[in-house]
Amino acid sequence: MSVKEAHGAGPALLPAAVARFLEHEQRAGTVAADAPIDGVAASIAGACYLRAFLEQFYGPDHPQQPMTEFAASIMATVLLALTTHPAASTPSD
Repeated sequence: MSVKEAHGAGPALLPAAVARFLEHEQRAGTVAADAPIDGVAASIAGACYLRAFLEQFYGPDHPQQPMTEFAASIMATVLLALTTHPAASTPSD
């Protein structure tokens, strides 16, 4: 564990926090039992990190999708993975 992680900082904390939230929702039954939690958490965190990077790289005046549209787009992308059971969505022969 790095010094930053020991002090509650570092980039690995976001996907871990998202994964914990999704696991809580999984236990509550709102996320499919077989959902790929780690992959979804990494996807959400990665999208957020990219958005933050672009703002830092180009500056706050660089045009980006409004935050509400950005969040809705990311969630629309991962929602299917959170709610669909792979065996049920596979076409039968």
